[in-house]
Amino acid sequence: MKKFLLILLFPLLAYAGEYKSRFFAGGMIAPSKVDVGRRMDDPNAGYEFYWGKDATFSGFWNIHIYGGWEFRPLSWVSLSPAIGFNRNGWSWDRAGHTGGISYVEPYLRLELLFHIKDFYLGGGGTYGYATFFWGEQDGKSTTENMSQDCKYTTSGYYTMGYTIKEHYRVGLNIGLDYIETDLDSFLTQIHVNYTGISFTYLF
Repeated sequence: MKKFLLILLFPLLAYAGEYKSRFFAGGMIAPSKVDVGRRMDDPNAGYEFYWGKDATFSGFWNIHIYGGWEFRPLSWVSLSPAIGFNRNGWSWDRAGHTGGISYVEPYLRLELLFHIKDFYLGGGGTYGYATFFWGEQDGKSTTENMSQDCKYTTSGYYTMGYTIKEHYRVGLNIGLDYIETDLDSFLTQIHVNYTGISFTYLF
């Protein structure tokens, strides 16, 4: 029985012999589209979310910086917990009003990748906490003492890319960020769709 189990486990043990785990640091830059939904009080239907055509904005450049540990027990799979930081926002110029809002978001991230030689494919998710900052309203600066915490942020993404010389990784990321907060005393949901390029260095 023991010999039979060893025969079954031999391929796994062979791959495990290529074990590599290491620290990494990287970042991502991506254009984004921001959809903002407000929960409106409907006396007939209770609370419902209202999404209008005027609630879609072009986001600022979505910038991520992150670092963590890549756990790679097998040559073809890796699991990477990390700590990250994101900055994004949006601006508007419509109906006679101009303004801007940005947010910063520290988060925890977990990524699962499958490796085929130097190529990789996978995905991941984050959980964080964003703080919003007002930039300007009708041309006047309002950044002083104007910030607001949100309830929570989550995201999910797909990624694919290539590892260069075992230390440099370049990838394409497609994802969606979800933010829930109480802007102006209304429950607000924010969806951020993005497609960006990521760069990672493996130590």
